[in-house]
Amino acid sequence: MATDPRLAAELRVMTKAERRVLRQLSIAYAQMTRQIRAWESSSRVGAQVSAAQARVLQTSLRAQMAAMWRAVGNEVRAGRLEAAQLAQQPSKGVLDYFRAAGLTPSEVAQLAESTLAAAEQTVDTALRRMLGESYIPLSDQVWRTQALVDGRLDTIINTNLLKGVNARQLAQAVRGFVRPDARGGTRYAANRLARTEINNAFHAANVSEMQVEPFTTFIQWHLSGSHPKPDECNQYAEKTHVKGQEAGVYEKANVPRRPHPNCLCYTTGLTLERDDFIAAFQRGEFDDWLRSKGVDPGPALRGGGVTGVQAQIMENSAYTGKPVGTKPRQGPAR
Repeated sequence: MATDPRLAAELRVMTKAERRVLRQLSIAYAQMTRQIRAWESSSRVGAQVSAAQARVLQTSLRAQMAAMWRAVGNEVRAGRLEAAQLAQQPSKGVLDYFRAAGLTPSEVAQLAESTLAAAEQTVDTALRRMLGESYIPLSDQVWRTQALVDGRLDTIINTNLLKGVNARQLAQAVRGFVRPDARGGTRYAANRLARTEINNAFHAANVSEMQVEPFTTFIQWHLSGSHPKPDECNQYAEKTHVKGQEAGVYEKANVPRRPHPNCLCYTTGLTLERDDFIAAFQRGEFDDWLRSKGVDPGPALRGGGVTGVQAQIMENSAYTGKPVGTKPRQGPAR
């Protein structure tokens, strides 16, 4: 199954974010290890740990973990922004259509770059619109993840207190939990947070941008190859949602959110064919959208037409890599 280039870019963003998150966890683990060793060395060898001693360790580790989650939140925020910027950029095919319609190379470049500044302001709005009542700001998501991990740490400490362990045994149990490679520990929670936030940001920003594009007529859901068994995504991609359109095609206002964590399904826009695109451009139907991107489509652009070179570019460089016109009444995949 072919993969949309922007989905591949989303995966690269996610991988980079996970590496940065792991680096923050490793830094925090080294610091917490020093704290645990200092606490262990201050306790009597072989003696049962008291509740007061355990609280000292607990307080120290919680402070360090709070700093760690702040750093993780910053890394997730950066990854989310990068994903949103990628998702909102016009496709190569659309940019080529604008060249054919008469935009200059500098104006086309402005379209491609305009999302970089706007994404930071629009990503939360797009997420709020897509997720509705289930939307939770990133800061709250970080806090919830931190609280969940803190709760597990408290459980480990309290359980070992009830067992009557000594300082070495408690230190070993705690150290095992905060290790970045511990199964179900901090790394799992941090990576789940990063993946969910980046995943949602990419999808919401992508759909939000296509919904306001005047040249995008419908949005199509594509099933990823990562589904071990059928789920909601199969319904989204394989059912007919708009009469007269292919399976997986939605009205722009009705595109669903990604239904589960780690979903890698993606959406593309169905756009006007080249001639209809250029005609709509000449009538000024894209003017408001272009101005929102910092491009002023003045009267000099009207009647620009399509040169032979531009037409050849358009025939050979649609975003999906397929020649224009392989799907009736549809321009390049957005």
